[in-house]
Amino acid sequence: MRMSAICRMFPITLLAATLHAAPCLAAWSHDPATSGVDITPNPNADSYVYGTALSDGAGGVWIAGNRAAAVGNDIWVQHMGATGAPAAGWPAAGITVGSGTGARSNAHIVLDGAGGVMVFWQDNRSGTHADIYGQRLNSAGVRQWTANGVLVNPVDTYNRAQISTCTDGAGGAFVAYRFDISGSDEDIYMTHVSGAGSFLTVPVATPLGLQLNPVITTDNLGGCYVAYEDQQGLSGTAFEVKLAHLTSANSFTFSNLSLDNANAANQTAPQMISDGTTGVYVSWLDDRSVGTVFTVATRIDLNGSPHTGWSNFGLSAHYLANSQDRSAAMTLDGSGGLFFVLPTYGSSSYGVVGHVSPNGIPYPAFGTSGVIVSASAQFRCDAVPDGAGGVFALFDDTRANAEVPAIVRVTSGGALGPATPYGGRVAALQYSYNQSLVADPNGGAFVLWSDYRTGNIRNYAAHVDRYGFLGDATPVSAGVKDIPADQGGAVRLTWNASWMDGDADYGIGSYWIWRQAPLTLANAAVRAGSGVWADAATPAEAAALVHGRGAGDNEGSTLTRIFQHDAVSPYAWEF
Repeated sequence: MRMSAICRMFPITLLAATLHAAPCLAAWSHDPATSGVDITPNPNADSYVYGTALSDGAGGVWIAGNRAAAVGNDIWVQHMGATGAPAAGWPAAGITVGSGTGARSNAHIVLDGAGGVMVFWQDNRSGTHADIYGQRLNSAGVRQWTANGVLVNPVDTYNRAQISTCTDGAGGAFVAYRFDISGSDEDIYMTHVSGAGSFLTVPVATPLGLQLNPVITTDNLGGCYVAYEDQQGLSGTAFEVKLAHLTSANSFTFSNLSLDNANAANQTAPQMISDGTTGVYVSWLDDRSVGTVFTVATRIDLNGSPHTGWSNFGLSAHYLANSQDRSAAMTLDGSGGLFFVLPTYGSSSYGVVGHVSPNGIPYPAFGTSGVIVSASAQFRCDAVPDGAGGVFALFDDTRANAEVPAIVRVTSGGALGPATPYGGRVAALQYSYNQSLVADPNGGAFVLWSDYRTGNIRNYAAHVDRYGFLGDATPVSAGVKDIPADQGGAVRLTWNASWMDGDADYGIGSYWIWRQAPLTLANAAVRAGSGVWADAATPAEAAALVHGRGAGDNEGSTLTRIFQHDAVSPYAWEF
């Protein structure tokens, strides 16, 4: 649908339409029945398993995973652009970085800081045990290391598993993994891989017993944190979550730090993110309350001490009396605070969002129990910032009589985002699994999942805009043309309507047009009493200030003119 309007202008004012030429997202479907771009289309209908994904920082997303092949299986990487199509120069089926005999799995992707990525995976090409291999691709998808990947752990006959990766901030990466000595003795190691593909391996936790499930994240100083489960003895005793910090020189600031004060209960499934400075947030599952498993979290500074307001006993993120079977997904709020997203189960299943300050104090709108945003959330969850102080929460949802990805936007004030229904918006109607979110720095998020719609395991990606709608609901400018022979009196604005304009729910009620005006003109109008500044108002509030100004009104109207300051240039915007 194309719409147009004639807008009159002052002879001294250069007018511009603010309906922006948004990134073209036309390939992203807004219909959940057909949503999802096939990440790795292949005429042979191979089975694919999605691994991990990262934003490319330019409106696209990097994705890695493994797929069946004629011999063994392959590790593949795909780079999707902002349009929902493969990035320029990238093949539709992605690029294979590891292949040949043996099983490959558990692909993890890391930005290399130069427009490309490094990908690491578990590889059983030896036929007797799994090693860790890696490959680096530049922005054009050209392999930078040995064609079939480089071995990034020492040569031996021991098994490696449970990979976790992060950047070192200098073109390389840290790779943490479980190192299997025997069935009753499994350790945690970390390998520091340079951008050139050389490596240095460091033991992180090597006592007797089992050390499992490492997670790793950057300290933003060139070093990293590693959290893991540590069994204090032989099989049958409880686990506790511990933390180590390694500097950029691969030396320990601290190690074997207990995050639960050696509580006798069982602590498992650590999750960890950077706190945005040099510390970390860590969450885990805890059964210290007999009969109930719930999420606990803490914030640890660079010296290994709990941050102000937190303790190494952990802040309870219990959020209802129901149990959880996974630790909370966490994301920053843009101001140093933390959002928790988690599903609970018991007599009912809920999707819950919590929000705490940098010092661990729950924000009043969320309270100590969080806010319930879904009554049909199941096991898997994820979270990314919405770019406006709130959060996008992903839940494994059962409303469609199947497990499907549903997206809920929650504001910093604890309310559902504008036009966000309770339970969120379902991104796909097919039974799905392995759902995850990746933030889009241009606004919104990418949703990734696997489903069987073709009879084989396939992987799909969708995009939600900054309001949580599938695809992109933004109206896009189609042109600004002068009306001839009126001496600069008017222009005709034409735009492609939002898809929501034709939606059965009437998601679009009106369009607002703003024009750029010289700051001197705006100030003069305000001084003369014929204009007001409305910088603190929302667009809806600003529009309401025009007091019913209609299509027939012009510059001669006695109605108040509304201005907003331009944040980056010496102009104002006039409604």
